[in-house]
Amino acid sequence: MAKKQKKEKTYSGGVQPPVDIVGQKMERGYNYINNESPEKLSDINYIPSHIQKVVSPFVREVARKMDDLTDLREGYDKNSPEHEQIRLEMEKLAGSLPTLKDQLGKLNLGTLDLKKALGSISPGSQDANLYTNFLVLAGQADGYHIDDDGKISMASVYGKKPEDISYFKLDDASNPTSGQSPIVIEPYESKANIWRLAEETKQNQIEGKPFDEEWVYKRLMNELTDKGASNTIGLAFADLAGDNSSKSFADQWNDGLADPYFYTNPETGEPLQGDSSWMKDPANYAILQKYLGKYITNVMKDVYGVIDKETGQVKKTQAQIAQEIVKKYSK
Repeated sequence: MAKKQKKEKTYSGGVQPPVDIVGQKMERGYNYINNESPEKLSDINYIPSHIQKVVSPFVREVARKMDDLTDLREGYDKNSPEHEQIRLEMEKLAGSLPTLKDQLGKLNLGTLDLKKALGSISPGSQDANLYTNFLVLAGQADGYHIDDDGKISMASVYGKKPEDISYFKLDDASNPTSGQSPIVIEPYESKANIWRLAEETKQNQIEGKPFDEEWVYKRLMNELTDKGASNTIGLAFADLAGDNSSKSFADQWNDGLADPYFYTNPETGEPLQGDSSWMKDPANYAILQKYLGKYITNVMKDVYGVIDKETGQVKKTQAQIAQEIVKKYSK
């Protein structure tokens, strides 16, 4: 989540909390994004109406200051320090306009990325991060500010009290999936890799090849490590069977898994309490990675089938997700 900025600024529109602040802003944000076309957001000259109200006054003020400085400069000798100081001020003013144009492009591209991501947002996304993205990229901030350098920031009531105001710099939150408040996207590539691993595992069982648990675990851990925390969080909350009905690891963790390993912090040995919301925090990535590596390895065991040493037959398992994956590749 974006950090609060202590420095107070003047923001257009005031900062007044609406009734049901979260619900209304989220609904309006979805409507805003749905109504913004990719063509407009890709246009380098497009300025959204909610930001236009601060852009136009800023540009006019820059023009006014340039005129004033031009008149002031004419009263000094070209070789005087005063003339040089005014020249530097004029250069800074002039530079704020291309910076502002770049900022507007960044805002529009961020909105476009959020629009593309809407249909793929994972349940593993933190609500606060999704809300922040709507404030910054979906026109739902309560006020906007452009500093002297042409940089854009936003302000919004972000708490229970009217004075609980937070400030967000566009540069910190312009990318909805990798900024300071990233949302988690459904991990399609990793899900496909797991399905391929399930198919390969089942084929090995059919061909009589042994199940290599250590190799499977290492392969899964490499997958989780290479793609990072957000991908791992997405997998924890994903329907790995791909049938839109099987429970995710997070859901099964909430229901209660039989193996106590999944409820003991592997780093401290302390028990984990509460629900699966802890999995959404990237700070817990290392723990979640170990859990998922073991969990999906166990799923692959179910896919392969455990051999009963006495009968030599494959034991039946009750792992619903494993059965669904097997079904997917056994037609």
